[in-house]
Amino acid sequence: MKKLCSNCLHTGHTNLKDCSSRFRCLHCSQPHHTSIHSNKAASGSHPKPTSSHTGCLQTKTSPKTVNHTSTEVFPFVFLKTAIANVSSHHASHSANLLIDDGSQLTYINAQLANILHLHPIRRALLCLSGFKGFSASSPEPSYYDVVNLWLNGLNGNRVQIQAVVLPTIVEPLEDPYRTALLSLPHLKNIVLAHPPTSNVNFSVDILIGADSYWTIVDDENVHVQGPTAVNSLIGYLISGPLPGAVTSSQRSSYHISASHPGDVDRLWSLEAIGIFPDDEKDTDASIYQANSISFQNRQYTANLPWKPTHPELPSNYLICQKRPRNTVQSLLKKSQILPLYSKIIRDQLTAGFIEKVPRSLPTIRSCRYIPHFAMIKDSATTPIRIVYDCSCKTRSGISLNDCLLTGPPLQNDTLHILLRFRIHHIGISSDIEKAFRRVLLYESDRDFVRFLWLSDDSDPDSDFDIYRFKVIPFGASCSPFILNCVIKEHL
Repeated sequence: MKKLCSNCLHTGHTNLKDCSSRFRCLHCSQPHHTSIHSNKAASGSHPKPTSSHTGCLQTKTSPKTVNHTSTEVFPFVFLKTAIANVSSHHASHSANLLIDDGSQLTYINAQLANILHLHPIRRALLCLSGFKGFSASSPEPSYYDVVNLWLNGLNGNRVQIQAVVLPTIVEPLEDPYRTALLSLPHLKNIVLAHPPTSNVNFSVDILIGADSYWTIVDDENVHVQGPTAVNSLIGYLISGPLPGAVTSSQRSSYHISASHPGDVDRLWSLEAIGIFPDDEKDTDASIYQANSISFQNRQYTANLPWKPTHPELPSNYLICQKRPRNTVQSLLKKSQILPLYSKIIRDQLTAGFIEKVPRSLPTIRSCRYIPHFAMIKDSATTPIRIVYDCSCKTRSGISLNDCLLTGPPLQNDTLHILLRFRIHHIGISSDIEKAFRRVLLYESDRDFVRFLWLSDDSDPDSDFDIYRFKVIPFGASCSPFILNCVIKEHL
């Protein structure tokens, strides 16, 4: 049995004095690994936040809240508020927005998250203060759900926003002078993100912070005497003082800072849900998701991820006529295997996973045919499986897989899953039935995944019919990447 350090789980030393790791147990902060924490150890303590900078979240070791309260008379100041449509894969809804680049993160209240049926993509351990219901001094770290949603613009474009879910963000804002904007000449012929209404209070559903600010707001502005109008994806945002308007009501301003554990601590502490790629993987997947995946009529459709400079794929129709004929002859040597093989193809046709190509359809020079063969195993439920050979090369030495990007591996690391599995009392696993067949392939790519099979199952010498995949092809090297990108998009 190997002797491992009880703190870092590495070999080479067993004495804690020789361990160079600065990380400690997330439950009790003692020098042992979180996965071997004992319930008998001190409990109730929280992981200590450490200084780090991850993505757009700037963190500090000691979060502080600066709170100023006054009852003096001040000119009334408009904040960048808006009323816009937000959506998820399941629903859309009108939301009240406060756009504030003084906030490090974006937040959404739990009520709107429930209306949109937003599912957490992960959980983040944060120290928050300055919000309604949060202590302003020595905030305790807690786990918060993080969700993805879409902000829909006026021109039909939309941007994806990642937000932290909170029970309540802020008290309703006083907004008694909104209708006064109608009398300002420089605001006459522009579309306001927050249309003037008689409502004197404005309840905030979403606070958009600096992490998403510049994906929504651009540089164009209208600045004269009075409040400034800044153009954005959802219309012009108004901010600044209104001449002649004053308020003597109690006013408060906050500086909000958040902190979370370091990257390695976060690896052990997050409850595994979804996919957690690094920045480079995330960039590749995000580009593919934005350009190659769509969701319509409750169905995802994707393109094949072609290499930017892939060689031309010549037709391999003649080669693929020989391979299926050899497969037929091979299956005839085994009793009842050929009918089973044909039945699998017919079942795929009935289920809508493949489609027959009409003989009247003109043959496309660049179309590609995939050879296939039987994988036979000793099983009562699935004695035979069809293997589609997308790596089959032509005389030019080029295969379909040679022209497709495999993409970065987006699956969670098995070691990390096993270690996280030990931390919590209950583990949950699930499986997506026929996952690859749940994603349709765009019409423009289907002729590159054709294959041949008998037109008459009872006649081994019958001519071949032409079929093509309507879904992600089973033997393509890019199929796992496409599926994981669709799962990321759905989550």
